Amino acid sequence: MDLEQKIEQSYRVLDSLPVEGKYILAFSGGKDSHVVLGVYLSWCQSRSAALDIKVVFSDTGLEAPKLYGLINSAEIACKSKGLEFIQTKPDISKSYWVIQFGLGYPVPTHRNRWCTNNLKVRPMQKVKGIPITGVHKGESSQRDKRLNSCATGECGISDISNGVEPIREWRNCDVWDYITIYLDDVLYQGACDNIMSMYEISESQTGSLRMGCIMCPVVSEKRIRENVEKGISPSYSIELREVLEKLRCVGGGVSLRRIS
Repeated sequence: MDLEQKIEQSYRVLDSLPVEGKYILAFSGGKDSHVVLGVYLSWCQSRSAALDIKVVFSDTGLEAPKLYGLINSAEIACKSKGLEFIQTKPDISKSYWVIQFGLGYPVPTHRNRWCTNNLKVRPMQKVKGIPITGVHKGESSQRDKRLNSCATGECGISDISNGVEPIREWRNCDVWDYITIYLDDVLYQGACDNIMSMYEISESQTGSLRMGCIMCPVVSEKRIRENVEKGISPSYSIELREVLEKLRCVGGGVSLRRIS
């Protein structure tokens, strides 16, 4: 299918949703959630319809500064179009540093992403509604396997039950094509340039282009350094990551008093 056909396919997913339902569009600020937001807005225009929907950003407090810029621009655009935009945060007792050092949790790994559940999923669940997410195929072979088995497990998305995935069948190239061709018109002028400044476009349809917390212990140290070099993340991200690596080496979870 070409991009126009995939857009129409996404429209049909939205067409199928009961209008009496309540929905939340899970907005991370990344490229995929921008596209889902754009597709929803263009669907509204195409169908002369709308859902009872809120756009929700779950703020970990550890996002890259430039990402907050994208969030703020998207929030302004949503409000100008009559869409409610909500920013949620974890309770102080569930913040990353309290759990990591105060409670002595192990440093997060691919198999134990307690951070995602506490920082992203639970705060978002405070807003009632059926989630609409930007999960799609083609970002990695591992994600495709999980999608094909109906369980993504990616960054806690599997914890958001009964979600709607309008761009599930899209590839990375479709996402970038939509951003470059349509996003400025459906969201705001400059949206494409703002997103492009946050990412490197890969010619490959595999491999992750997603971003995480500035010192995310699940992504590679190389990626953390690259984000700092590009000016995406602050320089202290490297120092924070080094602290977490040292903590990982001594057992993964100790109290703040023991490492001071």
